Amino acid sequence: MNNRGFIDMILKEFAKELKKYAAEVPPSIILTRWLKDILVRKPETNTEKIIHAELTLLEDNENNYAIVGTRLSGQKLLETLYRYIQSLENQDYSRWLHHLQANDFEEDE
Repeated sequence: MNNRGFIDMILKEFAKELKKYAAEVPPSIILTRWLKDILVRKPETNTEKIIHAELTLLEDNENNYAIVGTRLSGQKLLETLYRYIQSLENQDYSRWLHHLQANDFEEDE
């Protein structure tokens, strides 16, 4: 499977994961939790196996962690996932902005 194929497969799986959460939970939080949950356990599905091969979880003694690509294709995967969640957040912001009226920006005296 080429890079685009496995990225599409992972995006589809992440989209399924997003549907499980309330709209109030930011997609960036859902993504980091989803990836961390996958990386701390043994992979079971092809998607999880690819994530394990492409990404790694770095954690320090204070339980701070980072998810990084282990190679260029993993970096590309992370970049694509973050662009995807940014587009979702931008879409939500656009919907919110669309419902505002001009007088919503006036100061109360």
